[in-house]
Amino acid sequence: MTLHRSLRPLALTIVLLAAALALLTATKSADAHPLGNFTVNRYTRIEVYADAVRLHYVLDMAEIPTFQEFGDIDTDGDGEINPGENQAYASGEAEDLLKSAQLTIDGSPVQPSVRTTNLIFPEGQGGLDTLRLTFTADVPA
Repeated sequence: MTLHRSLRPLALTIVLLAAALALLTATKSADAHPLGNFTVNRYTRIEVYADAVRLHYVLDMAEIPTFQEFGDIDTDGDGEINPGENQAYASGEAEDLLKSAQLTIDGSPVQPSVRTTNLIFPEGQGGLDTLRLTFTADVPA
């Protein structure tokens, strides 16, 4: 019995040291997208109100698709995306995506109109940019 009691502090010390070591060696979580460098993710949320219907759309592109899209965004070819190019691309993509959507209300086709757009380039892996386009659209009643 006395041997068992004398091992308790040692066991507790070992457990505490192991926990401290685990905390010190834990890896930092990444803020990058969770899938591969070729990934394109899309999300649409439909909000229905008493007097309106609104779409919220998100397009996330990983590093490779963003790199491929860069030339279409940087229309003056200077290697930088200025605010005008940013807005033109965001608006154009939003319009194109909405035109390709097939939406109906009570069996009749409707065409949503873009309300807001936002285009940002979060940093991805290896210092490369990713692309995130978000927009909202109003659906005519």
